[in-house]
Parts: sequence; C-alpha cells; structure tokens
Amino acid sequence: IALIAAQAIASPNQIRKATPPFGIASLAAILRDAGYEDILLLDTVVEGYDNLEPMRDGSGHYKFGLSNAAVIDRLKKFDADLVAISSLFSTQTECAIDLARDIRSELPNTPIVLGGNHASNLAEKIISEEAAVDYIIAGEADYTFLEFLEKYFSRESIFDVEGLVWREDSKVQCNPRPKFIANLDDLPFPAFDVYPMEEYFRIGMWHNPFTESPRVAANFTSRGCPQECIFCSVPGYLGHPFRAMSAERVIELVHWHVREFSIQELQILDDNFTVDHKRV
Repeated sequence: IALIAAQAIASPNQIRKATPPFGIASLAAILRDAGYEDILLLDTVVEGYDNLEPMRDGSGHYKFGLSNAAVIDRLKKFDADLVAISSLFSTQTECAIDLARDIRSELPNTPIVLGGNHASNLAEKIISEEAAVDYIIAGEADYTFLEFLEKYFSRESIFDVEGLVWREDSKVQCNPRPKFIANLDDLPFPAFDVYPMEEYFRIGMWHNPFTESPRVAANFTSRGCPQECIFCSVPGYLGHPFRAMSAERVIELVHWHVREFSIQELQILDDNFTVDHKRV
C-alpha cells in the first residue's frame, strides 16, 4: 500500500514549509496495527524539498517536492498494489490530480484513491471530472480506509464502505460519511517513524518556522469545531462536535516524541486547542 502526500505550490519568495503529514501517518499506523507490513509512506515535499518546478499555467508559482517521475519510479520499485494520495489543502489538489494522472498513465492497472479535506468536500466534482481517480474516501478515514482495503483485497463488495465515492455507469455514487470517532484516545500514534524525520529536523521549516530548535514535534490533539466561520472548511470535514484526546494521552504522545525523536519543541496544530479550558 502506497500512501502519498502530494507536492505543494508556493510563490518564489514564500517560506516553503515541511511538516510531517499527519493524516496518512495516522492511516499507516492503523494499517500497521491491522497487520499490514509493506507500506510506503511518501511525503513528496520533504523528500524533494529543493526540487522546484514552474507551474505550467504561467502564474509564476512553483511546485516543490519530488517530481511526478520520481514518485512513479518509487512506486514501480515498491510494486504498489494500491495508491492513496492525500489532498488535504486546496493548494495541494492541483498537484494531487496531476500526480494521479501521471500515475494512471504509467501504472494503468493500479487503483488510485484520493482522500483528505479538499477531496472530501469536493468528492463528487473530482470523481465526475477526473478519470485518473478511481475512488475517494470522504470524511474521517481512519477506519474506513482499512475496511476498504480489507474488502478490496479479499474481493468482497466495497460499495457499502461509508464515505466511499465512485463512478458507476458514468454516474457518481456517494455513500454517507462515517460517524465521527468519539474517543481519539483509541487511535494509535501516527507512524512518524516511517518518515525520514531527520530530514524534517534538518530543513526546520515547521508549521510555525520560527523555532528555538529544529527538533520539533507537530501534532493534532483534537478534531472538530463548534463554530460556523464562513471561511473555514473544518466543520464540514471534521464536524461541529469538539473531540479531543485526554490530557493524559497528549502527555503520553509528547513523551513518545521525546523518547523516539529527541524533540525539544512542541507545536500543537489543533484548530481549536482552547475550546476546553479545563483540558488545556
């Protein structure tokens, strides 16, 4: 199983951030717990951080990260049975779709799955317009992606998997999204150990790049938002109920980062870390 975080787009003078993608690392952790051992976890941004390619639209912006050709070369060497691409932000979606098209051209028999915030919120549009994408798993996919894989490889019907979006006789079919995960303490820690973490530390361009030390841990400890800000996609993707790891689980997570990666700084990327003052 190949889990890929697509390249990103930046202007020539923009700070190019490189933070370990949380979503696909969380999926990898669940797959590993379920017995999947052969997992390629590929963050194209960090592994090709210094590779800048001008965008084809003449905008003056750049795509940075591994080239599509380099990604496909990795997939061929890995011999991927299935490719899943994360399209978390709208600024990554153009890269994700472009990558999917090139993968489809070179590996026509390999199924391609898309996930993440942007892919979830525009799933019907993407499936109807992009022949390179076979499936989208919308919403929180921590458990539904595993269910999809189990059914796909055992040749059971996949079409009852919650959140699945696909084409059928040229028509777009959408299953209802799964219920939100109530207890985040039940989830394993993200499989950051599969990433080249020392490369993130070397680059040192975290979500907040102004750090005292490059050895940073960047994590989410909660999901969801009770507010309804018109500019924000979080409630549409992760729901209005605020769900959080317990304080004890967060502390355990920090100790794990210190033990495994010798981190010296912590960045919490939650959309609403301060909603529950008592927990804070």
